[in-house]
Amino acid sequence: REAAMIALRRLMPSIALAGADIPYDELMALEVTMADFLAALRDVEPSALREVFTEIPDVTWDDVLLHLSRVTDPPTSAGKSNLTLLRLPGLVDDDKFRTELQSLVDKAVADAAFARDWRHKRIAHRDLALHLRTGPDRPEPATRAKIDAAVGSIFAIIERMYGFYLDSGLN
Repeated sequence: REAAMIALRRLMPSIALAGADIPYDELMALEVTMADFLAALRDVEPSALREVFTEIPDVTWDDVLLHLSRVTDPPTSAGKSNLTLLRLPGLVDDDKFRTELQSLVDKAVADAAFARDWRHKRIAHRDLALHLRTGPDRPEPATRAKIDAAVGSIFAIIERMYGFYLDSGLN
């Protein structure tokens, strides 16, 4: 289509635009050439290329696993305090809610255990036996389903706290 428009623009100077019709001879002289196609390719992306969309994520699997690990780590490690979900139940005064919250936190910690295992063996310590593939102690596979379960457990904690303190639910 663009090549035809280029050919038509080439013919435009010789057409009297004031007239109602374009003379038949001039229309018959209209010809789309290879040069028109090549000129059109410079201006228009082929339709197949317009359908390609590439996105490079700025978050890696290791980032996700590290953050799942950190948010479910013990309250202290190596003598330093950690920002972790395990601190939440101790901040709640209501005994019934504290027990419920502790159960949700325990589930999140269990669901994220694979991420802490992955961090300890693969990311943080670069376990030699693991990298040489000589040791039997390989990390648990980190699958999307496991990540979804861990994030879902964390979301359940947030949703329950929101409901308890603000008497509402997250959608």
